[in-house]
Amino acid sequence: METLRQNPFDFVIDAEFAALPWGGRVDQAHPGSGSALLGPMEPEAAELAGTVRREGGNDALSFLLRLNRWLNEKLAYEVRPEGQPLAPGETLRRGKGACRDLAVLFCAAARSQGMPARFVSGYHEGDPGLRTKDLHAWAEVFLPGAGWRGFDPSTGLACADRHIVLAASPAPAGAAPLSGRFGSRTAESTLEAEILFL
Repeated sequence: METLRQNPFDFVIDAEFAALPWGGRVDQAHPGSGSALLGPMEPEAAELAGTVRREGGNDALSFLLRLNRWLNEKLAYEVRPEGQPLAPGETLRRGKGACRDLAVLFCAAARSQGMPARFVSGYHEGDPGLRTKDLHAWAEVFLPGAGWRGFDPSTGLACADRHIVLAASPAPAGAAPLSGRFGSRTAESTLEAEILFL
């Protein structure tokens, strides 16, 4: 696979959306981009977003970069290969989270400012010395004038050519690599996958 976006900042946000909060204005100006991706208000995430805004002002892109950096620096990253993402408040209380927990928290904080956000699963190049890669998660925010742009709080980076999107959804379950059900109480199953970077 070849990825072409080397510069994650190759855009200009519409002047109308340069400052926060956005409220419901995105969906009015860009139909179909936002209302389903605003989601329910998460109080702990809204409080975090307010703190980040107070510390650095209302510029929309600066807010997203500060939020990304805050999550990366203040919350420890943990590997947790199984389980649903934690609620934003739980991740904050624990002071740590897996990539999917940090992505859910990032989305909730952005949404509290009226910014449409979605959960993304895919792959990140990570350590070039490792041949195998695990599935990764991050967030995307719709920026009028720029479209959907990725932010990875696990690494503290804006996404460019080292992130490969497989699926994006308002809720993590919509971007899960596999889902299903068994009808028997005795059924067991395992799934193993391996991605090699050559």
